[in-house]
Amino acid sequence: MDDETIVEEYFRLKEKSNEKFLQIGNLPRSGYRKWQPYFDRAFAVFTELWRFQQQYRESLSEQQVLKRHHIGEIASKIGQLYYQYYLRTSNTAYLTETYCFYYAIRCRGYYDNAKTEKRPDFMVKKLRYLCRFILVCLVLENGKLAAELMQDLSRDIADYEATYQPFDAAWWFRVADEIRSMLRAAQPLSLLDSDGRQLFLKRRLSPETSPPLTDFLALRAPTGGTTQLPLRLADALIVGGCADQAKFSELSVDMLRMSLALEKQPPVAAGAGGGPAGLGDNPGSRQGAQSPDGGLSESQNPHKYLLYRPSLAEIVFSLNSTFNDLPDDGVVLVYFSADGRRCQQRGKKEDSYSGYRDGGLAVQRSRESDKPGKPETRRLPGSGGVIRDSRCFYPGDMYCFTRKPVFLIVDSDNSTAFKKFPNLFNEPLVCLMSPEQIPSSVCPDGRQSGSLFTLFLHCPLSGMARLCGANTVQLPAWERGLILMDGCLSEAGRLLLQHKEVDPAYQCFFRDDFLRALLLRFLFCCLALRLHRDFQPPRCYPTAHPALPDDLLDVDSVQAKVLDLAELFDARDLFCEAADYSRDL
Repeated sequence: MDDETIVEEYFRLKEKSNEKFLQIGNLPRSGYRKWQPYFDRAFAVFTELWRFQQQYRESLSEQQVLKRHHIGEIASKIGQLYYQYYLRTSNTAYLTETYCFYYAIRCRGYYDNAKTEKRPDFMVKKLRYLCRFILVCLVLENGKLAAELMQDLSRDIADYEATYQPFDAAWWFRVADEIRSMLRAAQPLSLLDSDGRQLFLKRRLSPETSPPLTDFLALRAPTGGTTQLPLRLADALIVGGCADQAKFSELSVDMLRMSLALEKQPPVAAGAGGGPAGLGDNPGSRQGAQSPDGGLSESQNPHKYLLYRPSLAEIVFSLNSTFNDLPDDGVVLVYFSADGRRCQQRGKKEDSYSGYRDGGLAVQRSRESDKPGKPETRRLPGSGGVIRDSRCFYPGDMYCFTRKPVFLIVDSDNSTAFKKFPNLFNEPLVCLMSPEQIPSSVCPDGRQSGSLFTLFLHCPLSGMARLCGANTVQLPAWERGLILMDGCLSEAGRLLLQHKEVDPAYQCFFRDDFLRALLLRFLFCCLALRLHRDFQPPRCYPTAHPALPDDLLDVDSVQAKVLDLAELFDARDLFCEAADYSRDL
């Protein structure tokens, strides 16, 4: 093959790969059969391109059509393909593949000459690569490398501004500030080893972070409801709608934490610890590019939809897609982290629409919706004068989706609008609701660095540390805390299963690893907040529907473990001896 033919074939493959890459970005997250063929074709053409440029790299370099940053661009797009595939499958093996490609780009310096090319578009590609790599490190909980990449990004943005005086320099500085805020918020505390070096936590689900089902020998068979099969969490809809919370790339702190809580700790792949793996003979050499799902282990994680400040139509579409594909033994988890919005009432409450009377959640992505006092309202005929904001999500909007098992989590200052959620179809239904108010002494920045309630569901020991005001924890104290936490969660689980007045829905969900962990962490959160002196009922307490018994956790052995944790964090004086259980959990 002569040089001219080689160059033509290279540009043909490059154009074809760009076309397939753009198609991937426009695909919906739902419907496996709809998007899977596009990924197959994209991986196939990128494999062909990668092999071709390797085989004829010398000739392409001599013709000045292939430089190192061009190789980095191809590898970066392959990494993006893997990341998009991870988002659609929730299989962390593909997330690890993304990391391997991005790390290899950094180690081999494919973008190091972007500045010397004197072309601003090359610098922009490098900046975008760094932002994506930071996001992957954030999701993989590699905080050390994320901090190093943040330094590289800040330096390159400054060079970009000084060299080209571009019109978008201010925007890039805002992006850098956004990432810094996200990185700070993602680490709720500093964990130090014996030498004073900072350690970064791994908080995905594992036997070390949640008691396994085998620990609960007194598990009762679930009764009631129409579902007979053992239930498993199949899909999760994670919605973030807090206007002032730290976020990066359509991912808020609360969304990140809940997403990690619904994933199991992945195995460490070759190169994931630092070696430049991922750029071998071809992009698909490690798992088969023709069929990306064929060579890697089947994902044990639920499929997730991540929606940041979505419209009501986007939420309903995602819910509808989820329920259409839900297996017979599947459960849907729906999580909301959003600012509350209460209805403007006129007339008597009994005249109001059920499911819309107590307000809802402001999740809409709209600048106008962020302005107080300007909701888009509609007065419903015959509704007793209720005024609704048509861009909010209300409990009533969820009713039609309760024909299948639903596990609902609402983290909002209007969470109790979901407290009287009816079970219209006699399927297992549980709703966990956050406190509507958190004392400023515990969270002075409000929800800016993430909700305390979601932090408890994500990593209960980190939530306890924040509750105690501990910003720095030594490794021996942390390890001791993990032992106490494990004992407390195990005891809370046994009490939940053995109590005769607990609704059967909790037992139905208890068999699933993810749902069991969330239930146990919720119980611990309830107990810790009730023992804290600054939390006063009812708005400062978490609640659940169906209501849990008042005396469920009124056991000295469980309370003693919480107080031992408080003493471990030097905050024993912030907690009382016994909690007030005069209200439902």
